[in-house]
Amino acid sequence: MSEFLDHFGLNVSYLNEDLGLIKPILENSVAGVLPEVIRQMNIDSELTADSSHVRNPNLEKKIAESFPSGYDNVVFFICDGVGAERLQKLGGTLWDNINEQGTIASTMFPSMTSTVMTSLAFGMFPGDHGLLGYNLYNEHLDEVWNSLNLQYKKDDKDTYILENNKLADFVEGKPIMDHLAAELDELKTTFIAPDQLVSPSLLDLINHTITPTTYTNPIEGGMLLANALSQDVKNQVTAVYVGYADYFGHAKGPESPEYGQAIAGIDQMIGFLLNHPKMKDGSTLGILTSDHGQVQIDHSKSYWQSREEWKIQRDRGINLSTSGRTVHAFAKSDKLDDARALLETYANGMGHIISRDEAMKLSGGSTKYAHRTGGLSLVLADSYLYDIPEVVQFGEAVRMHGQHGSLTEKELFVPVGIFGGQ
Repeated sequence: MSEFLDHFGLNVSYLNEDLGLIKPILENSVAGVLPEVIRQMNIDSELTADSSHVRNPNLEKKIAESFPSGYDNVVFFICDGVGAERLQKLGGTLWDNINEQGTIASTMFPSMTSTVMTSLAFGMFPGDHGLLGYNLYNEHLDEVWNSLNLQYKKDDKDTYILENNKLADFVEGKPIMDHLAAELDELKTTFIAPDQLVSPSLLDLINHTITPTTYTNPIEGGMLLANALSQDVKNQVTAVYVGYADYFGHAKGPESPEYGQAIAGIDQMIGFLLNHPKMKDGSTLGILTSDHGQVQIDHSKSYWQSREEWKIQRDRGINLSTSGRTVHAFAKSDKLDDARALLETYANGMGHIISRDEAMKLSGGSTKYAHRTGGLSLVLADSYLYDIPEVVQFGEAVRMHGQHGSLTEKELFVPVGIFGGQ
């Protein structure tokens, strides 16, 4: 066990110890964060007693140790791409909170934004909500589609998935904030998000009915948060999505100065929250978490497949797609041996192949949507990437310097900061 994992006393189980691949800790899942936060509020809701949503006993214990029960307001920060392992190395306000009052949680499999953000928003495991990856199969389309831009290829044209389908065909359940807005007239719900997440996008899947308030830069985002907190309402849930760490992690790598600057920006936002009167008077609970961490990609040993190579394999009956650093092979039973041989070649000694059944166990929840993930999947070791062309491409492929989707400790463990007036 690494020094980082030992620091938090986590009992981990390895998928492949030699490659440093760790199984998600479902009982300490990030999917249980928002349901647990809602249970701390002074509201009479089904969610405060309902056990159908994922629970996180570790977070429940942490809140009970340091914070009184019963809050009028909650601010829920979702900071894309912030891994606990990297945060420990960078230090700062958020890390100090993790050490003193907060905790860490396990992300989901695969550790991709679309899968984990849905689990965060719905309080459900991927096996239950059905969004099992980034590029994945859907039975209503009978095609592989992209869960970030919500598009797929139809007659060789880029097509929006909701053109002839409905949301329930792609993700099951209901976002917790939508649930609260419908159930409680006296509760105000606000979702503050960057303007690049406008429809059609993942936002449609994780936020059905609440119109987002959008911002173009961090300063504007902070002003919107200040405006939300200044409103004279007793019960309020404000969710704030921050994506700068993920962006700079992909573009420059999580070990870059730019990534560190993005974390410093999050620390500044926390500082603003801690100094707000509604935080100081003890009426507000702030929670910050993330969907995944990132690894720095070694371009000297990684591989970027061409569209021509992808078509050759598809003509052989093996439809390839990725969830970042997990490669899925969709193939009929008589082609699975060929698919396994192909994935072994792709792995080049730096990946672990799992079956569909194994993937569902890692994802948590039911097996109802098992057909949506690959018959076989290749989970990659630290710093290695075998990239498959996306289903829908815009312009030239970008060779990212940081990526996620696999199960290393850098990707798997995320912070859960807890902030409240005493």
